[in-house]
Formats: sequence, C-alpha cells, structure tokens
Amino acid sequence: MLKQISHTGGVTDVDEILFATPFGYMFPELAHSSECLLPPGQDTTRALIALGRAMAMDEGGSGSDPLASDVSSVFTYFGQFIDHDLTARTDRETEVSEIFAPDGSAQPVVPRDPDEVALMLKNGRRAQFDLDNAYGDGPGLLNDSAGVPVPGSATEAQALYDSDLKFKLQTVGPAIDLHRPKSTAEGYRPNERVALIADGRNDENINVSQFHAAILAYHNCIMDGLAAFGVTGPTAFVRARQYVRWTYQYLVVEEYLKTVCLPDVVSDVLRNGPYFYGAVAGGQPLFMPLEFSVAAFRFGHSMVRSSYEMRNGTLTIGGILGVSSPDRKGNPDILKAPGSPAADNAYCLIEDFTVDWSKFFGSGAPNKARKIDPMIAKGLGTLTFVGGSSVMAHLAARNLLRGFSLGIPTGQAAAAACGIQPLSPDEIRNGEDAGIREVLDASSFAQRTPLWYYILREAAVQTDGQRLGVVGSRIVAECMIGLLKKDPNSYLNQYGIARNITKEGIDVPTKDGRKTIGSLEAFLNAAGVYPQGHHCVSHGRKRGRLFS
Repeated sequence: MLKQISHTGGVTDVDEILFATPFGYMFPELAHSSECLLPPGQDTTRALIALGRAMAMDEGGSGSDPLASDVSSVFTYFGQFIDHDLTARTDRETEVSEIFAPDGSAQPVVPRDPDEVALMLKNGRRAQFDLDNAYGDGPGLLNDSAGVPVPGSATEAQALYDSDLKFKLQTVGPAIDLHRPKSTAEGYRPNERVALIADGRNDENINVSQFHAAILAYHNCIMDGLAAFGVTGPTAFVRARQYVRWTYQYLVVEEYLKTVCLPDVVSDVLRNGPYFYGAVAGGQPLFMPLEFSVAAFRFGHSMVRSSYEMRNGTLTIGGILGVSSPDRKGNPDILKAPGSPAADNAYCLIEDFTVDWSKFFGSGAPNKARKIDPMIAKGLGTLTFVGGSSVMAHLAARNLLRGFSLGIPTGQAAAAACGIQPLSPDEIRNGEDAGIREVLDASSFAQRTPLWYYILREAAVQTDGQRLGVVGSRIVAECMIGLLKKDPNSYLNQYGIARNITKEGIDVPTKDGRKTIGSLEAFLNAAGVYPQGHHCVSHGRKRGRLFS
C-alpha cells in the first residue's frame, strides 16, 4: 500500500512510499550541552512564536522589489525537490516531535533528549541522492521486454509505471502534469485530484509539482533514447535510472550548490571532503544530520516569492499551494475536472497555471527568488489549507518550534564548532525589522540564536542575501557532498570510470542522439518542458559506443 504524508499531518495508507533510515546530529556534543541550546521553558516557546510571526510581515518579492535576489526562482523549487529526496518526517507531528495541540495551537514544548531523538525519529527517505521520491522502490521484476511481471515481485511503486517502464504522465498543451488517476475496481481513490507519485509533498505546490513531472519526463526521454539504440525492457530501465540519478547529482553540485553556497566552501568540500559531517563515523549507518534537515536546509523558505508569473497569469503563494485541495478558500481552482477539454478523462492542471520555465530562468525572467534573509513572504504565515491563523499554519513559527523540540544547537554554538567567529549580537539585530528587533531584545535570541534564524541572518549580513553565509554554506555543502562521496554509485565516485560522466555534464541517449546535460536548462529542455532551454551538447546518433 502506498503512503500519503504531508507537511501538515501524519501518515495515511494511500499514495506515498516511505522508508525508515536514521537521523543523527552533525554536532552531537552540542546537542548534549545545555549551554549550546536554547533555554528550556515556556518563555522560549512564546518568544519563538513571536519571532516567527514577526518574520512573515511583508509582501515583497516582485522582480523590481529590493527583496528580490539575483537568483532565478527555479533554484527555490529545485531545492525543495532535493529536500524531499533526502528527508521526511521532521516537518510533521510524530511521537518524538509533537509541538501542536489538536486545534493547531502550540502546546508546551519540552526539548527531547538527543539520544531519544536519534533512536526514535526515523527518516522517511534514504540519505542518498537516489531519487527515491520519484522512483519509490521501483517497478517489480519483469521477465521479458513486454513487461510481464515475475509472480510475487510487485512493489509499492508499481502503479507509477506503464508496461514499457516509463512513468505515467499527462500532456497539458505545451506542458505536462503528473498522473492523477481515477478510481477503478482495483483501487478506490478518495481524492482523484491527488497525483499518484512516490512523494505526495511534491504535489503540494504547482512549481515543485512541475519540477517533479520534469524529472519523470526526463526518465521517459532517456528510455526513448535507449530504445533508439536498441536497448529496451528492464535493461533499459536500470540504465535510465542510473543516468537520471547521475544527471540529478551533477546538477545538485554544479548548478545548485555553486549558486546557493559560497563557491570556495563548495570547492573545499569537493576537494578535501567534509570536516564535520562524519556520515559513517564509528561504523554507524549513514544518517541524515538534523542540523541540516531541521534548520540549515530550510533556508529555501526565505527564497519563496509572494507571487509567481505562471504560463498565462499570476498566482499568489497561496494560489500555487494545495494543488489537490478541492477547497482552496478564495484561490482559483487550478485543476480541470475530468471530461472537460484536454482533461483526458482525469483531473489535470489548467494550462494557464502550468509553469513556463522561461519565466523562472535568466537575468530577465520575472520570477526571481527572494533574498535569503529572516523575512519570509507573508503568505507563508497564513497557510490557509492547514487552518488559517493557527500556529501550525505559520511556517516560520513551525520551523522555530520544531528546532527547539529536537534540540538543535544555536547558531553561535554551530559556528564555534566549525571554527568560525559567530555573528555578534549587534550583527544579529541591527538593521532588522522593528518587530524582529523587539523580539530579539525581549529574549536571549541575540546571544543564543535559533540555528535556522541564524543562518538566514548570516546570509543577509555576509552576502546581502544572494547566497548562504559561511556557516550555512558549510553545513549544507558538507551534508550534500558528503552523502555523494559516501555513495559508491554516485557520479563523483564513478567519474573516470563511467565514460558518460564528463566535466561538462552527463552524456545521455535521447531519440535525437546522445546529448551532454550540464545545466538545469539542458535538463528541462531534454525533458521536453523547456523548448527555449539550451546549453546541452549534441553528439549525434552514431558517435562512439553507447555508454559504459
């Protein structure tokens, strides 16, 4: 049975695949030191809620707004997709991380013992860049190229694939949408608007939903390319998944990390490896650092705009959220009902509300990511699809309370552990919005700063919000590159062995011949969703052998 998880609730038995892998602490000695944590008690809980509410008080984010950065908004949603590939469960209520009362208000938060957290809190994703959020556990074993399954080999993810081992997708004019199947005699679906994908969070907003669809379409493109070279069936699927993973991993390092992190930090970790993230220290299983998943990598929330130009029209942040919700509370319905034109007898995105990637790329594109700083779009403070004005509906407050409950060390402690001079109290507070300064002055947060807030403030102080500062860059780059270095099948560890891994990108087969995919533009172009995208090298059908 597939599982459905979301940012706003628990787990139900429909539509999503979960794993159970370890969480841990990058700095375990800090998690066990009271001096390196926020002070326990209700005063801290109240101050965190006040700080979170003060962070979501503006409506900026347009291309001409001073809150906009030089970074294209594609990186906001590539980052969200990456997060969903690496982590699950730290953004929802579990036995070990409860912070909300049944009505959505905050209940007294008592930080858990870090050993208890590491023992009881399990990651719903594998700590690898393996696209388990797209492939799930893969299709069942097939005993011939016609797609006949081996008896008893069916997997949870079987329903994601056609008999030719390509992903099920639907065409929407010049765009594509995820598979939203109707109920059948074999399977009842209580909400036929919901996409059938391996990670339901990737259908919670249009932009990440469209990026997820592009990943699936890229797999299908490579399957077509392999067929053109005479490779089909299970052999083609195994190769295609490998090429898609390598392309994805290459883009994570060469495009994403080198855009959002300090380049010198990325270069150092690539050349010399992580200093602080010992992924298998002491022979322990590969784990996902909580400092990364609960704090550092949530910097992407600051990059979310208050509105986006879609293919034909503009939607507020509330308008792109809740794709499958039948009641969007004042926002336009963004799905066509079955039987309407171009709906192909299933729900699908309305063409006007699909993503035109040319509006998410380049210096002239209207959708620029917001600067990385402590101010988040106001719409993220009132997530209407989870309950209006409750604390649970306030993204910043949720992030801060979750970090407190899981014993995440302060920003100053993390900086000192990295051998970096922490920001001073004046650097934490000066120049901030008056509402934020008021909370900082009434609490100890200028001296003992929640790690998530510290990383946002560090980016504002050190890079004017154009990328992460030194502590944020160190945690993010060490975790992500560390995972790749510890994976013997990653593109980093296969460079020089697999002939289709080059410095310029990953050589993949397409129906038009071999192409080297070395940029997000080239990836989306090959997936068939960004015809304007370039920067891929075409080698033609007959050059050299196919692949190693």
